[in-house]
Amino acid sequence: MKVLVSTLLLLFLLSAANAQTNQPGGKQMQNIAIARSGSQPSSQGQAEYFTGSVRVDPLFSVEQPSSMAGARVTFEPGARTAWHTHPFWARPSS
Repeated sequence: MKVLVSTLLLLFLLSAANAQTNQPGGKQMQNIAIARSGSQPSSQGQAEYFTGSVRVDPLFSVEQPSSMAGARVTFEPGARTAWHTHPFWARPSS
């Protein structure tokens, strides 16, 4: 069940990420960076966000004009998400 929820969340984040840049003539082009699985280093989940042993594998990072990033989180038995929020940080308007 956790894998299903994580997969659905990942698909939602990927579909919500907007990595488009404006091109001359009003055309938009989407940039896609492809990385081999396991080529990006994992990190230990921060204690302010998780309890127990948690591994965080980056999937995609913030690229302007988007403000979205994504990661796959793997929980060891007994590990949990600590209560925290994900506030939206508004970009300065032009």
